[in-house]
Amino acid sequence: MSYNKGNEMLGKFRHQKIYEMVRQHGSVNVTELTSMFNVSDMTIRRDLTVMDKQGLLRRVYGGAINCETKIDESLLSPQTVPELDRKIAIAHLARELVRENHTIYIGGGSTCHEFAKTLYDASNITVVTDSLQVVRELQPFRAIQVIVLGGMLQADGIHIGGPLALEIAEKISVDTSFFSGGGFTIDTIDNPTMIGVDVKRALLKNAARRVFLADSTKFNHKAFYELCPTSMVNVLITDSGLSPAQLKPLTGQGAEIKIAEMT
Repeated sequence: MSYNKGNEMLGKFRHQKIYEMVRQHGSVNVTELTSMFNVSDMTIRRDLTVMDKQGLLRRVYGGAINCETKIDESLLSPQTVPELDRKIAIAHLARELVRENHTIYIGGGSTCHEFAKTLYDASNITVVTDSLQVVRELQPFRAIQVIVLGGMLQADGIHIGGPLALEIAEKISVDTSFFSGGGFTIDTIDNPTMIGVDVKRALLKNAARRVFLADSTKFNHKAFYELCPTSMVNVLITDSGLSPAQLKPLTGQGAEIKIAEMT
């Protein structure tokens, strides 16, 4: 058997195993696959790219997901996060609402991830989260106590969920829940996937204050799965892309509107 023929067979073997893993678990990541097959990360990335083109999986930052899985923005690299400047501005405005000795919930998503980054100078606060992305961001900040909801790692490789996480979430009350979504209208706020919805709902229900972080491009956009009514929001932080006329119905529901100015 020639060297090239052998490599081709090994490649097909990897593709088959990767496909089976994606179908079973919903997602795979490059680091795990590199270790499993004892090949370079470049080889694995090439495999995933080929399989994406064949329609066997969907390539995302750091790995791949099942083709049937909705993409969450939290899976994207910083270079590909849409409207990143708006989200950074919103995150810094949200930082002003964090007070010492407060307990806060931070949900998943790219805007919440940017918000977590702003807490580098916070002290004596407790953060509850179901997002491993938020956990990684907060890990170096020693003045912050981080509570990670126990449970099952979800198919996106980012969120913790399942019955155990929900049971814990239902027993926790926080001062403020900071959360984002895939879209919102005057009536509803939607999540980009079904992942984490039950846990997020529980932590919103038990929060003294609910702060929704949403850039203006999310307005009047219906995402995959309804999360909660917009009337639950106490504070909406968005950017100057929305006009006073668009914001007026939200103000009428009792929400305080904060506008992050773009620099």
